[in-house]
Amino acid sequence: MKIQQLIYFKITSEEQSFSGAARKLNVSQPAVSRVVRELEIELGVDLFHRGRVGLRLTPQGERFLVGARKILSCCEDAVWSVKHAAEQQRKLVVGFIPEVLKTFLGHTLKKFRSDHPGAELIVRDMLPGEQIAALRSREIDLAIFANLPPELGDEFEMLVLRKLSLQAAVPATHPLSGENAICLRELEHDTFLAYIEEKFPGRTQYIIKNCVRAGFMPVLGRSQAASIVEMLGMIGAGMGVCLIPSDIGSHPHPNVAFLPLKDEIVPICRVAAWQPGNGNPMLHRFLESLKENDPASP
Repeated sequence: MKIQQLIYFKITSEEQSFSGAARKLNVSQPAVSRVVRELEIELGVDLFHRGRVGLRLTPQGERFLVGARKILSCCEDAVWSVKHAAEQQRKLVVGFIPEVLKTFLGHTLKKFRSDHPGAELIVRDMLPGEQIAALRSREIDLAIFANLPPELGDEFEMLVLRKLSLQAAVPATHPLSGENAICLRELEHDTFLAYIEEKFPGRTQYIIKNCVRAGFMPVLGRSQAASIVEMLGMIGAGMGVCLIPSDIGSHPHPNVAFLPLKDEIVPICRVAAWQPGNGNPMLHRFLESLKENDPASP
């Protein structure tokens, strides 16, 4: 088995077509198809369901993808560590979402700089989907966002930083906007606004899951938000409602009301995620700073 086969297989699984993988790899489509088929013959299983509308991983393909990603990650780590041995002793790149800066991250950054004055610390404001992509490409060492999608649990190491309750965000003109707290089912007949999946992986499914637990399937609007600010703007314009982490209160909007929920809601977690093979000593020292800051407590 060759590394090239694993790369072609991984890209094909992400693009869900041989033609898309060929474009990304800058090779011919027959070349990709041949390499993947040779891999299937070597393994003795079909890795993809081949249909008219594209490719889908078989159960065997899904299991093999987990292992292939780990192997490729180890190879990339080895190359990266050799090329950047000197730099990695002092440089750390952290991706984050703005909400955590006012709660625990700001204090941790200050403490880390004080404890490690020789470290080159770079912080980047990035959406969750952007952070996941940047982790994979090793543009950042650490990602801090909300709720790592379950399917990525085998790809990244994770540290839960905080568990947050949800609140309903409704237009200020909504009949329930003056309530101190509501039951989620009281919004059953409202339109729920969703997030763009590529920007906030798994967030819309998380909202649906909580609504189903409350006894109803939410009606999703056509418009989708690419950021928290966009979501608040859409709610303020009366386009619908949404479930928002409790720390979003740091983003006040004059036309949005934030309502605590009486329901037992599946909490949303602020997490730190990193590549399993990242040996950057600054990363592990920063993780220690996060733990010392005791972010797990509200």
